[in-house]
Formats: sequence, structure tokens, C-alpha cells
Amino acid sequence: MNKKGKVFTLTPIFVPFLVGILLLLLVVSGKMLVSSGNADIPISEKLLRFSVVQIIVYLLPCIVYYFLKGRKLNTPFMISPIGRGNLLFIFASSFMLLSGNLLIKYIYYITSSIQPTGVDYIVSDLTAITGVSPLLIIIALALVPAVCEEFFFRGLVLSEYKIYGTFNSVVFSALCFSMIHFSVEAFPLYFFSGMMLGMTVAVTKSVFVSVTIHFISNVLSIYLSDSFMRVSVQKSGKFFMLFIIATLFLVSTVFVAAATERIFYRRADKNEERPNVKSIENIAPVFLSPGFFGLVLIFILIIIFS
Repeated sequence: MNKKGKVFTLTPIFVPFLVGILLLLLVVSGKMLVSSGNADIPISEKLLRFSVVQIIVYLLPCIVYYFLKGRKLNTPFMISPIGRGNLLFIFASSFMLLSGNLLIKYIYYITSSIQPTGVDYIVSDLTAITGVSPLLIIIALALVPAVCEEFFFRGLVLSEYKIYGTFNSVVFSALCFSMIHFSVEAFPLYFFSGMMLGMTVAVTKSVFVSVTIHFISNVLSIYLSDSFMRVSVQKSGKFFMLFIIATLFLVSTVFVAAATERIFYRRADKNEERPNVKSIENIAPVFLSPGFFGLVLIFILIIIFS
């Protein structure tokens, strides 16, 4: 790092390359699962295959990258225990994520009568899941994705980019997180989720917090999102419910800001080390690097040819 606080590493080349590899692995593994599928194969077995493939696709590149770097990331992997002093922040940020997601989906719903959805190449043939234990569905479609995605994006990616400033690391990890859902239409929804999840890790220094919130969000999306949209519009009208959800989102935002301030004041009282890297001084190496443009190009090509 030089005197102006700018950072020079090969991270903006290697990490986008790693994410690009992940995008390609998701596409290839998804196509392989679909092509090898058989109508006689039980849904439970398909869910099991999906879980195994997702663990391999996400965690194996993380492990390889970690050992290639000599088992040392740019900043420590954020696996601090969930302290009691962070519980208010965790609750408030969970509510903010859920209400914000609901608000975005509701806006999509009342303007186009559909909800934005991503294209998951691994589970693209599992649109109709019946006769399967709810526990298996929760594990395969909520828990496993939450663990794998959070350890990759809020664990490895965010930790690697934190030397370029906390804000840059949160935004970059959120952009990468949005890309794996392969949807331009739903990009705002996933980008907001990625920003919220990244913020929780940056504040609490614990990826376990984002895993928990992500898991809860996945479960609610699977079982409540669609039915809530239909029932609320029918019973309460479009704009009244929109006002309620927007109000809940704003209230939760205020609580998140207050809880965040409380955490940082507490750390200041304990004389904890303050960050000395300003994100604005490192925007160019993060978002104007050849690696980032290459990653965007891979995403665009997948969208075009899919």
C-alpha cells in the first residue's frame, strides 16, 4: 500500500477469474444434471444430486484458491462467533433484507404481474417438487445454497477485496452474487440481497450471520413469497400493501442504522483498530480492472447464448 492508501495486488485479476470459473461450472454442471436426468429418478435423489454438485462447485474452487495462495487471504476469513451485542443488529438487518426483498418483488408484481426469478442451471428441472419431505427441500434448496454462496461470496471474495475498502468489497461481492443467478431482470433483487448480506458480514465480522439470514430468506421465498403476493393484492389492494411494505422497510432501515452505530461506538470504546483504507481511493483497481471487465463479459455471453 502506498502513502495515499491505494492498494496494488493481483486480487483484481485472480478473484474475477475465480468467479468466472464458478459461472461456467454452474452452467456446465446444470446442463449435465439436466441431460443425465431420467423421469424415473425420484425427486429426492435429484435434490441430493443438486446438493452434492453445489457443494463441489462452490467449495472446491474456494479450497484450491486458498491453498494456491499459501493458505492466507488478504484479510482474515470472517468467522467470528455471533456475539450477544450483535443480536439487535442481526434481527434488524434480517427484517430489512426480508422487507426490502418483498418490496422489490411487490413492485415487479404490481407492474408486470410476475415476480423476478433467476435462472439456476442446476435446479432448472426441479420447477415442480411434490411428494418430497419439506425437510429435504429446506436442506437442498435453502440451507446448502446459503452455506455455499455465503462462504464463497461473503467469505472468500469479500475477505480478499476488503483491502480495497469495506464498501468496495461489499459492492463487488454483491455484483458477483447477482451474476450467479443469470438474470438481468432480477439483477436489482439479488444485488440488494448481496449488499445487505455483505453489510452484515462487514459489521459483525462473521459469515455465520449472513448464512443464517440467507437461509431464513431462502425458506420464506420458497414457501411464502408467491402466496403472499397473490393474497395481499386480492385482499388489500396493490397500493395499500405497497405502502405497508415500504413503511416496514424504512423502519427496519432506521433500526439497522441505530444498531450499526451502537456496534461501532462499542468498538471505539474498546480502542479496536480502525480501517485506514478509503474505498473511494481504490475504485479504479476494483471496478476498472481487466479482470472485472472479463467477468462481466463472461456473464453477458452466458445470458446471450443461454
